[in-house]
Amino acid sequence: MNNIKKAYYAGWIIVTPYKTVKNSYLICKDNKILNITNQKPLDAEIIDLGNKTLIPGLINAHTHTELSAIAPHIKQNKDFISWIEDIKRIKENMSNEQIKQSAAKAYQDLYNLGCIAVGDISTSGLTKEDFINSKLHGVWFKEYLGNEVDNYKKVKAIKKGKNISLAIHALHSTHSELIKSIKQSTGNNLCSIHLAEHSLELEFITSKKGKWKEFLDSRGLIYKDWQLPDTSPINYGQNLDILDNNLLAVHLLYCKDKDFKVLEHFNVNTCICPRSNLNLHNKLPDINKMLGYNLNPALGTDSLASTDSLSIFDEMKFILDNYKDIPEHKIFEMATINGAKSLKIENLFGTLAQGKIAKFLSIDICPTRPDNIIKEIILAGGHNIEWIE
Repeated sequence: MNNIKKAYYAGWIIVTPYKTVKNSYLICKDNKILNITNQKPLDAEIIDLGNKTLIPGLINAHTHTELSAIAPHIKQNKDFISWIEDIKRIKENMSNEQIKQSAAKAYQDLYNLGCIAVGDISTSGLTKEDFINSKLHGVWFKEYLGNEVDNYKKVKAIKKGKNISLAIHALHSTHSELIKSIKQSTGNNLCSIHLAEHSLELEFITSKKGKWKEFLDSRGLIYKDWQLPDTSPINYGQNLDILDNNLLAVHLLYCKDKDFKVLEHFNVNTCICPRSNLNLHNKLPDINKMLGYNLNPALGTDSLASTDSLSIFDEMKFILDNYKDIPEHKIFEMATINGAKSLKIENLFGTLAQGKIAKFLSIDICPTRPDNIIKEIILAGGHNIEWIE
């Protein structure tokens, strides 16, 4: 896109999950969407896309590209602790360059799969420059766990819609004081955390006992002065004063109604990764209940070490197949505007509304009626998309 006004004609334009227009022109200038009209503009260059559909770029709100190199060497059908130990063992036998190259490829793959922005987690810190140099927007998170940290006060904007921030690995793997320090350091910027993800976490937080305690002991991690036990992961997060609209809570597999009420009260951003959850924990998030509490989750894929692809199209189709009572419009909302809101870039992406960045997808689908257009897009799986930029 440049300072020449352009008008993209398409059979259908999905402005939002709940607003679709037919046989119209999407008008852009200076990398911004100006408006949408069914009248052919006389003052713009016309790009006729024919019987195609224009949609917003998708958002992958939670992934770990630095684990991409591990994917061919790991089995997903193991217990959670064995899976973690395998990741550590495999990473130790890889060079930094291998990890960086695989992550750089993952960023390009994400873009090719229709993703415009990502929430990417890095424990090693190796992937930051590749994220900065990629075509993706969103947030790159440096993740911390354990009791000690070197220099974590590094939060900055790289450019509009592309930010560097910090992540807390999880409440059951990170010292209470470090959790609070990281959250305070991020200030009004986004902070990510794995929360209420697995049964061992729930057991440890509520009792300070169990297999996770044994795992921490085996790693030499001292946890005696952590502010535990507590009644639930969500309650523990509340007591640590980290729950707010600048927190992105990922997974939320082990939550009760009272937990969802707390998350709703503090307006916490949420993200779910159903395919990964099924592979690692044989459990799915209660999406219906989350929607009932107005949590409006974003979608993430997690890493290639826990799922087969980084495609949000695949994630949407999985939900369509496994949650029969969730409308396709709501699923598409999770993959677009919910994701943009969760990464705090909804002023730039998530819909094709006026003022958004003029970077969107053309998909080779053009039904005669709008009734099932989003369902067709989800079922197509992103195999016939093209970026317009």
